[in-house]
Amino acid sequence: MPYVLKTYDYEASSTTELVVDTLIDLVVLVIFTYYLQKLLACIPFIFAPLNKKYISSFKGEVSTGIGIGSGIILYTSLFTIKDKLKEIDVRIKANLNKLI
Repeated sequence: MPYVLKTYDYEASSTTELVVDTLIDLVVLVIFTYYLQKLLACIPFIFAPLNKKYISSFKGEVSTGIGIGSGIILYTSLFTIKDKLKEIDVRIKANLNKLI
């Protein structure tokens, strides 16, 4: 997958290329998170047999856990997206300062 989560010199590339690469990375992460949520919803709770009235993910525990876990773990571990977003932020601020 040469187009996903690739690293290169962000300062030498164009802003359009950075935005497109960031969007591709984010789309792949959204799709990954969606299917991870579907997979985890199929796995039953380990202590479910102890309570016959237990309904799996009745209150949306899987969705909440995936949202929080993905946000923290993936964002901190995927330095390529963070670096691309920081470079885009620097360029936007520089362009805004030129206008003002």
